[in-house]
Amino acid sequence: LFVSGVDGEPAFDWSDTVLEEAARGGSEVHHVKLTPWASRHQRAWDLWVALVDVVGDRPGTRANLVCYAVGGLDCRFLVSPGGLFRDDPETLAAVQSVVATIVTIATPHRGTRVAEDALDALERKASPVVDALLGESLLPERDLPAPSALEEALEALTPAAMAELNATLPDAPGIVYESWAGVSHVVGQPFVPSEDDIARDCVGDDGRVLFARHPYTYDVMSEVLWLTAASAAKVLDGDGTSVLGPSDGMVAVRSARWGRFRGCVPADHYDVVGQIGDRGADPNTGFDAARFIANVVADLAQRGF
Repeated sequence: LFVSGVDGEPAFDWSDTVLEEAARGGSEVHHVKLTPWASRHQRAWDLWVALVDVVGDRPGTRANLVCYAVGGLDCRFLVSPGGLFRDDPETLAAVQSVVATIVTIATPHRGTRVAEDALDALERKASPVVDALLGESLLPERDLPAPSALEEALEALTPAAMAELNATLPDAPGIVYESWAGVSHVVGQPFVPSEDDIARDCVGDDGRVLFARHPYTYDVMSEVLWLTAASAAKVLDGDGTSVLGPSDGMVAVRSARWGRFRGCVPADHYDVVGQIGDRGADPNTGFDAARFIANVVADLAQRGF
């Protein structure tokens, strides 16, 4: 099941090309669209309804959840003992029995400073950051979320709010958690993040740098993300000092890591799902969203999931 992010606009969700390529390898593919800009409880409930629809009458079937951006938090919230069904152990057991893996892509597990700066902009009635967050320059005629829904969603995505949530949201036993992160550069210049930043944050448990790209090439970030990129890059170092780290223009690599970290890809927050001007393989970095996701799906199948 490919789970949508927080925004309901098709331009900010899994592209048809990506989903078609994922299915071409023989996997059964379902696109799950959760209620845009809704509460985590509502979106997790939407996901449960979709799961029941897909596997409810197929005993023994377990699903792989491939979750984009905020959708990754909804996936975790659905299956966690501290999540949607924390007071309903029978339903929680049913949920956990039909989910095999949760693979998150560009998910702000530890929040994003973009949410903090957007909330500040809302308070000051300064629109550029909020416009960038909603992609209004790209989609001037788009349907906008209600101000209250937008504010509540942003408040839930601040680093402080996510730290509080994570403390009460343990991973579900028996479910495999994996994650991927995007790394992109404003105008494709290797200054922020630097190669040292990438080597520091895009590492696996064994200390190896995990960055699937042509050597020393850089993704050119979509202009839609330029205003949010500076906020997304703000992370805390081990000693608590604020530093700049690699991000996809919306979510820092450090925030996107959860469970087994599979690595970084040269892509911005929309490239990873094949959106906003995607034309197949990037001739510079070699990144191809459809091929990347097809490989993620094939890898799960090869491991018996």
